[in-house]
Amino acid sequence: MALRWLILSCLLLVNLSMAKTHADESLVVLSGNTPVFSEFQQDGTVEGYSVDYARAILNAAQY
Repeated sequence: MALRWLILSCLLLVNLSMAKTHADESLVVLSGNTPVFSEFQQDGTVEGYSVDYARAILNAAQY
C-alpha cells in the first residue's frame, strides 16, 4: 500500500513539474477507488487522503 502511495505521489509531482499549463487546459489526476484513500460519495464527489493530497499539491503549485 505504501508503494502505491509513493508511486502515485511521484507520478503526480513529475506531471506537475513537466506540465506547462494554460488557463484553457485542464489537469487530470487519477486515483483508484480504495477505501480511505479515495471514495465516491453519494453526491458523486470523491473524498479521501489521495484526493486531499492531490489538492494540497495543486494549491501549493497555485494551479
